[in-house]
Amino acid sequence: MRRTLPAVAVLAMLVLLSGCTGALGAGDSASQAPAESINRTVDVSASGAISAQPNQAVVRVGVEATAADAATARQRLAENVTELRDALQEIDGATVTTSGYDIGEDYRRPGPEEERPETRYIARQRFEITINDTEKAGTVIDTAVANGATRVDGVQFTLSADRRAELEEQALQSAMDRAQVKATTLAERANLTADSVRKITTVEQRYGGYQYAATETAADSGASTTIDTGAVTVTAQVHVTYEASDE
Repeated sequence: MRRTLPAVAVLAMLVLLSGCTGALGAGDSASQAPAESINRTVDVSASGAISAQPNQAVVRVGVEATAADAATARQRLAENVTELRDALQEIDGATVTTSGYDIGEDYRRPGPEEERPETRYIARQRFEITINDTEKAGTVIDTAVANGATRVDGVQFTLSADRRAELEEQALQSAMDRAQVKATTLAERANLTADSVRKITTVEQRYGGYQYAATETAADSGASTTIDTGAVTVTAQVHVTYEASDE
């Protein structure tokens, strides 16, 4: 005797089959969707350098005084420093700042057959004299030595803050121009086009070529000190990321 399924059971089976078919169809449709476009970039690093003549000189000098006790050494030093400052103020544009100061015992080792030396005290004060006319660097040295300076530690030729900022801007512009050339060349080799800039980072600027000149004090004949200067170089470096697209 053949049994027949109830109408309700047949209807339920049809609904289940319909749901499975729809799920399979949806999966096939998703697998055939086009892939997203590839995100392409070109990363380059470049540097720029600008050289110019320095417009500022920093002369470093020191004053020393010795005595049997610290108080006397300090007093003698103060007298010499006053003389030095007064003389340097006569040089137009010179700015004098103290870079160091100390008082202590002057330790001297006796020779093999010498007695132990008496204790002495030495007072020292160091100065930086900044002047915006580099041709006056020799005049600063001569004036300092003739008015109490006991040592000259050297001369640094550099740039004023305004001039340095101006050269930094030019160096950055040069670096960016170089970065654009490099990115274009690399992109063309890969059949791409370097488009807009996505990201820029910079490295702290460097200042090379500062001239530390060995100084020669004036001779007994009265000849003045002359110091030759050299160029100062400001360098900037950038890292740039460019968007790239197919040609």
